[in-house]
Amino acid sequence: MNGGPGPIGLLGPGLLLVGLLVLLAGSAPETRKASERLVHRYLTGLRMVRDRFYLTISAERLAALLVGGAVALGVLWFIVSGGLFESLAFFFIGLIIPAVVFQVMWQQRLNQIREQIEPALTLMSSRWRTSPSVGDSFVAIVEHMEAPLSQEASTVVQELQLGDMDSVLRRFEERVPIQPIRLLCMGIRQALPLGGNVAKVLDQIAGAVRESNRLELFVESKTASGRYQAFALALLPILLVWGMWKLDPATVEPLFYTQTGKLLVGFAVVLDVVGVLLVLRITKIEV
Repeated sequence: MNGGPGPIGLLGPGLLLVGLLVLLAGSAPETRKASERLVHRYLTGLRMVRDRFYLTISAERLAALLVGGAVALGVLWFIVSGGLFESLAFFFIGLIIPAVVFQVMWQQRLNQIREQIEPALTLMSSRWRTSPSVGDSFVAIVEHMEAPLSQEASTVVQELQLGDMDSVLRRFEERVPIQPIRLLCMGIRQALPLGGNVAKVLDQIAGAVRESNRLELFVESKTASGRYQAFALALLPILLVWGMWKLDPATVEPLFYTQTGKLLVGFAVVLDVVGVLLVLRITKIEV
């Protein structure tokens, strides 16, 4: 099961852009308040990004870097082409690209944790048999596992020293929203009050995670052809236009040097991207 850090995605840059446009549209108190709320939500999303990737930079400085990069991209395109509309489009693209990069990095981080969780559960089970403590079990992960799971376990150990176990485990689930972590936290919460064998519960969860990973690999192999076909169909129009350009440039030039042609190309690109996303969505099966 996939999870994301909420505001990571297209919403944050969109909110910021809307906030800037609202500021330009008027100076009424209501307008300023609406814009401030939008920018506040954007900064909240960046703080979540900073915390979940364990970055040391402040959200305000990160926002300045991202917006500054987007402005630089728009200004550079304006200097090269002189087109105001295209420059605004590149400014918006400059806001979107970091959000997409953050989302990809977040999914990669979750996948790494998903791969680490099975040996981590076995490690926790072994440590529990010698030292039956939730904190010591997570310390074993910190000592013997690599990032990113060791980073999350270190946060759990630090929070256990200051707060109660139930709230710490719930925050752990929120930070790493994948099924194995939910099973781990649920197993500990249910086994401890009842005096159950926590080590045995951890071993059973490790077995369930192992079978789930095996099933995911099987489903991945069966749906791979559909994803490859989606990318092949998406590249087909590009190859077709490139071939026509080589054979007869005069036939293709109106698509790139007239306003109507540019609109058609933009519309085609949007449809192409939407088609790929739909196919990827259809071929994605949750296990």
